[in-house]
Amino acid sequence: MLQPHAELRAEDATGLTPEELARAQELARWIAAAARHHIVRARCLHQSLALHAWLTHEGIPSRLYVGVRKVDSQLRAHAWVAVGETILIDAPDEITTFTPLRGALTRPDGWFQYCGIQGKAVR
Repeated sequence: MLQPHAELRAEDATGLTPEELARAQELARWIAAAARHHIVRARCLHQSLALHAWLTHEGIPSRLYVGVRKVDSQLRAHAWVAVGETILIDAPDEITTFTPLRGALTRPDGWFQYCGIQGKAVR
């Protein structure tokens, strides 16, 4: 089960309004469609960063995850976004083998300031 980010409002950790969830899913579909049709292949990290920034800009609380797993002797990484308990872009069973990293990427307020991205922080 995903753990809510400590800085999210309590009501956001347990659920979003139906309108917020529908909007988040719509934005995720748009990002996925753009990734499929773009001249440069947008991988999971590109899509997740774009979606997380867009959701934050719209005031929809989201969490950006980067996870890792070891396959044979190689380290594999994957990125995804969660809104409430809903995984966007990926199916939940696709991420279960990854261990999420903790740190700056799960903090939209600090991460956006570090990268210079303009957006409103969710508190």
